[in-house]
Amino acid sequence: MQPTSQNLPAARLKALALKAAEKARRAYINLISKAIWINEAIFFEPKLRALYRKLKTSGAISQSSLVVDIGANRGQAACFFNRLLPESRIIAIEANPDLIGLLRRKTKLINIKILPFALSSKPGILTFYSCVFDEVST
Repeated sequence: MQPTSQNLPAARLKALALKAAEKARRAYINLISKAIWINEAIFFEPKLRALYRKLKTSGAISQSSLVVDIGANRGQAACFFNRLLPESRIIAIEANPDLIGLLRRKTKLINIKILPFALSSKPGILTFYSCVFDEVST
């Protein structure tokens, strides 16, 4: 017999509805995150790659440059610069504690130092707001 709203207790029905809503929310978040990633891959990264290749060719930056990635997120820029400048040293600064493990896993094969804190022009402690879309946490 298939469960229906007529033969399920209200608490069980509510739990199933909440579980379905959470699953839909996660799918939506995943979809938006993928859309952001695709947008960066199609529109942003090719332009950035062309600019840095031009700078590299002109001698403005060298293979052994120091790259500082402030707001390293998941390591997209660190991996990008590692591909472009494989002999460079990279310092990645990321304030979101939920991303540090992923950042370490994604960059474990490159020359990187990860600093798990935020930067500011003033000393002090601020509130960090973490968004479900970690691409926009502040």
